[in-house]
Amino acid sequence: MNRMLTFGCSLTFGHGLHDCIGCNNNPGPSCSNYAWPSLLAKKLNKKLVNLSNPGSSNKEIWHKIFTTEFKNDDLVFILWTHYERYCIIENENYVYQLGIWSVAKDKRSKLYFKNLYNELDANYDLNLRMMHSKYFFDEKSIKFYQLFANTNFKQMEWNTVQLLNAKFQIIRNQFPLAADNSHPGEQAHEEFANQIYKEIKYENL
Repeated sequence: MNRMLTFGCSLTFGHGLHDCIGCNNNPGPSCSNYAWPSLLAKKLNKKLVNLSNPGSSNKEIWHKIFTTEFKNDDLVFILWTHYERYCIIENENYVYQLGIWSVAKDKRSKLYFKNLYNELDANYDLNLRMMHSKYFFDEKSIKFYQLFANTNFKQMEWNTVQLLNAKFQIIRNQFPLAADNSHPGEQAHEEFANQIYKEIKYENL
């Protein structure tokens, strides 16, 4: 069975779903079986390799892509995340996450968001990482799809990536939240998987 690999943040991990929630609403130890990657992989008859990580920034997602070994027949999905995140790549195996949720208790996050972050810069940075990923997969002749979690993303004219139409930010507001009362619930994940499948199914028969 060919593989389907997914990259993203908690929205791809399935944080908050009933099989992926730990103490104090922290994510569970492994990805949810009810998150959109699992549902989509079943529809496409693929073996899922979910390489997402809760709290990931777009830089961390990009880094994970370029430290992963791929096969020629892999099918890849990248769900880029919100801007208000960054990371420091300490080494190949450890990424220090900077998040807007951490400014009250994490000095490096506080300094970054106070002195360095702005949305326009983050938007340019994401456009660059999207294009770099496109060149990477095109060179390897690996089929891939890119999506964006939020709705405020502005695609630059020079960014020729063809994004899928499904937007998780819109879908999540149409259904009840997950058990942590923060992340999208199972119905939102199911709808997101359905919308992706309808858009790509004829290319993957």
